[in-house]
Amino acid sequence: GSLNVKIIKKNGVTCSPGITANTVIAGVYTFIDLGPGTYILSSSENYCNRKLYDTVVIAAYQYPNLDRSSAYQCDVNGFSISAVASNGVGPFSYQIIGSQPATPDITTAPQSSPVFSINNGSNYSLVRLRALDACGNATLGDASILPLAINGAVSTYNCLSQPTTLSVDSLYNSSYAWYKKLEIASTDSTLIGTGTSYFIPTVLPSDTGIYVCYVTVNSGCITRSFTFHVDGNCWIILPIKLEEFKGQALDGRNLLTWKTSMEENLDRFVIERKNSFGEFYEVGTVKANGYSSVLQSYRFVDNSPVKGKNIYRLKMLKTDHSYSYSTVVVLENNDKEHSFSVYPNPVLNKFTVDFGFTTKHRYNIRLLNTMNEVIKEIIVLNDGNKMEIARPVEVKKGVYILKIYDLDTKETFKEKIVFL
Repeated sequence: GSLNVKIIKKNGVTCSPGITANTVIAGVYTFIDLGPGTYILSSSENYCNRKLYDTVVIAAYQYPNLDRSSAYQCDVNGFSISAVASNGVGPFSYQIIGSQPATPDITTAPQSSPVFSINNGSNYSLVRLRALDACGNATLGDASILPLAINGAVSTYNCLSQPTTLSVDSLYNSSYAWYKKLEIASTDSTLIGTGTSYFIPTVLPSDTGIYVCYVTVNSGCITRSFTFHVDGNCWIILPIKLEEFKGQALDGRNLLTWKTSMEENLDRFVIERKNSFGEFYEVGTVKANGYSSVLQSYRFVDNSPVKGKNIYRLKMLKTDHSYSYSTVVVLENNDKEHSFSVYPNPVLNKFTVDFGFTTKHRYNIRLLNTMNEVIKEIIVLNDGNKMEIARPVEVKKGVYILKIYDLDTKETFKEKIVFL
């Protein structure tokens, strides 16, 4: 028979009369401008007089962001960037709008693909990305160009008659292929999975063998392979597994903390920091516990970080002199004298800029939209250490950039601001 589809409830309240579809084309019922809420749909037909119901939740719109974007130095030449947009409404368009250094220029026109491959013979430390969603809202994100660091393939257990999960680190815009073969030198293998992990419900003798995971990042920019030998011998201690590596900038010092859940023949951790030439060098060491199958915590304080961006990694050295690297931690350090904060953020009607010191400095303060267009600009002499700024009347809801240029020290500070 013929169908009758309508919305009968919104947020638990009965709609009387029910809300009918704005358009019906080839059996597709389209409802427009419903707004956020929980809707109950009723579908009925005139032949058997049956009714079916469904619940649809429309979430509130969230502005897009590019916080998860990443850039990797490729194995051969150049580098590749993955723009990972979250929130917002697809489809997105992506583009590169800036870099450090600014020349040679690598800005691009908007494109539908979130992956960019750059190989012009020049080295860059940072790339600025822009993403525009279907609602017309844009977001900016910076991606530092870093070497890839994966700790290797690990297993939760290695026991016969027990379940186990083999896994490698999860990377954005990457593909994975798991293969199984009988011996490390075997030429024949079988494809068994394409995710970041592979689950074996019960390890049987037929499941033992060499498991290989091939990882491809950004359409071939980087390729890696990792192996794990499942032999069912519970007494073999697993390789080191780094559960966490993070950092925090504290009053001119940088605190690094990390945790391991598995250690075998581990001698020490070497903390390395990248210099201005893009090379990592040692800034300290921490002695490891050596053998452990339980969670271990470590810390290191860098008392002399460089001004600006500090990039750290761990070199994990074993007693047999083999080693592996962690992923990186990036911390920003500015002189305390020139630090500032913006609050409240998000902003309703006005916000305060706290310059963090009382010395008189002249500032050029600009409020920019995500198109890098100036919304408001003021030049001020800071007599105290705080300044209150009213929300410009033309500023609508969304994400903006507050750019503060110190006319005396020639330094620039930036802060994302969300206006409600």
